[in-house]
Amino acid sequence: MQLHAVRSLEVIANFARPSELRVNGDFTHGAHGWNRLQLRPGHAAATGTVRDRAYHADIMFGGLKAFDIQLSHEGMRVVQGKTYRLTFDARADARRTIEAAINTAATPQTTYHHETFDITPQYHTYSFEFTMKEPTDTNARVDFNPGVYDHNDVYLDNIQFIETVWTDQQSKTR
Repeated sequence: MQLHAVRSLEVIANFARPSELRVNGDFTHGAHGWNRLQLRPGHAAATGTVRDRAYHADIMFGGLKAFDIQLSHEGMRVVQGKTYRLTFDARADARRTIEAAINTAATPQTTYHHETFDITPQYHTYSFEFTMKEPTDTNARVDFNPGVYDHNDVYLDNIQFIETVWTDQQSKTR
């Protein structure tokens, strides 16, 4: 008697640009690679899930500071003197702000760059660029800080963190 196992297998390719430092920014693979939604103990209450290939931060109590709730991905190399761009799509249940930052993953924490964005109930694309002025960090992280706002959920998708290869100066010399 021979037994044969038959199953359906779905393979999803996850291609990245050679300069991209972020994987699974479209949440194709759930929250793989992202640290669970971090809450500052006693200051915030929220849960994080992936729905329809977007990250949903379900915020009950936002705390007192934006970083009281944090979604992050670490393990990226940022090189002194190079320029990087963070791009993401975001929306919220109602108008609010959210912080995005590039930080060290180790203590003591150093913030290399951060910006605050006004987000609305409709998805929009947001981005910033920065040049790494600090010494090279082989374990930097991207942080999204949606704290402060109670009962105003945040949705994130299409997150990319790339080294900008073609700066204005480079394009002039080529």
